[in-house]
Amino acid sequence: MVTVLVSASFLGFGCGYLLVPRMQAEFVRYQLAHLLPAAAWLQIAGALGLLLGLRYPLPGIIAAGGLALMMAVAVATRLRIGDPLLQCVPAVLYLLLNVYLCATFIGQRSTS
Repeated sequence: MVTVLVSASFLGFGCGYLLVPRMQAEFVRYQLAHLLPAAAWLQIAGALGLLLGLRYPLPGIIAAGGLALMMAVAVATRLRIGDPLLQCVPAVLYLLLNVYLCATFIGQRSTS
């Protein structure tokens, strides 16, 4: 259930970054507007990889690990631009959720 919710969330964020000007403005604020298309498509790919991980653990491991890395960069970026710690909380939670999912997929792979 956690995997599906995290996947749906990243799918929504990825699509939102491609389609919603208000969300695109965040990347301008982060001084990373040039990375927005890549980040959006990686989030969409990661979301799909998480869903694949429900059947095949390896894509789940790769997706969760990649999304965890992306969230670690997001936390660092927010700290770099001076956002308050409270604004970092969602990225930290997504980081932790993806680390958990990655570990879960690794466990599933080692038992199959």
